[in-house]
Amino acid sequence: MSGNEEETIEKRLTDRPARQVIFEKWPGPTMSFVIEESVLRRPLGGRDAFREQLRRIAEVARLRTVHFQIMPNDPDEHPGLEGAFTLLSPKGRREVAYTESYEHHGSGLVQEQLQRR
Repeated sequence: MSGNEEETIEKRLTDRPARQVIFEKWPGPTMSFVIEESVLRRPLGGRDAFREQLRRIAEVARLRTVHFQIMPNDPDEHPGLEGAFTLLSPKGRREVAYTESYEHHGSGLVQEQLQRR
């Protein structure tokens, strides 16, 4: 791994906790999350880290403005196979998707016409 890649990974890891403050704002934005079932069954990072991740998910899921869905492992294909994305639907503006992808060398907004399934 090159120095730039290590710096990028480190920046993403340090930026994540800062983004958590959005859950503390009042009134909070309405958010919806879809998590694949396998993610909730695989203890990456060790059992203690995994337990803390599940605790945090449960804590956030109890907020009135947050909606969680668990996608079963059954579907052969789904839109999230290429990686996580965030769908932004600002009032009165065009819907866009934001993606962070190590495979595609970075992050960015996807602004072409989005297709709903």
